[in-house]
Amino acid sequence: MLQAEHAVLFIFFPWSGQAVQSRDVVLQWQKQAAPQSGQTNYTAYELAPDNHPFTWKWISEAIGHGRGGENGYGSVGWVCKGIVKGFVPNGARVGAGILERVTNDCFVFGKTHTSESIALLQNEPRPFDMEFLKILCCPETHQALSLAEASVLDKVNQRLAVGALRNRAGQPVEEKVEDGLVRADGRYLYPMRRNIPVLLVDEAIPLAG
Repeated sequence: MLQAEHAVLFIFFPWSGQAVQSRDVVLQWQKQAAPQSGQTNYTAYELAPDNHPFTWKWISEAIGHGRGGENGYGSVGWVCKGIVKGFVPNGARVGAGILERVTNDCFVFGKTHTSESIALLQNEPRPFDMEFLKILCCPETHQALSLAEASVLDKVNQRLAVGALRNRAGQPVEEKVEDGLVRADGRYLYPMRRNIPVLLVDEAIPLAG
């Protein structure tokens, strides 16, 4: 198991509520990832140290969590030929999406994740759901919206750079516009912050001029 090319280890304690919650998340993740598991080519194992006392030494040395470590209950580790490439102390806390992301990073792209880098992944904004765009509309005219093209964003940010960018309320826009939704008539752009559309009329940015 520990010498496998790619292995995901779930450390489980049946008496730990945290571990039980983590197991539910791990099972959910494995169910969702099953159709793609051949691409990442790994095997998932459930490790119960209480049933295999000799594994405590490896857990303590490789992952740094001893018998009394609360953070070791329900943890997930990514291992390549006995070398730990990533570790999260609580699978339930990070969720199935992060587990899948770390798996791809470690086993497909060969990255090594620390607790700090995984925390950064958790703080990344979620990708914008294009299906969500189908039900969004301009709050003023109810026209359809579409993602702003790069050329539109470039022009908006050029105006920002010279202090000439204002929203419909007349307030200066001070942050770079990373993305946005353009009204069907092309007159206004609704900015997006951390991939969340700001659909407020006063926040819309005029595209003419």
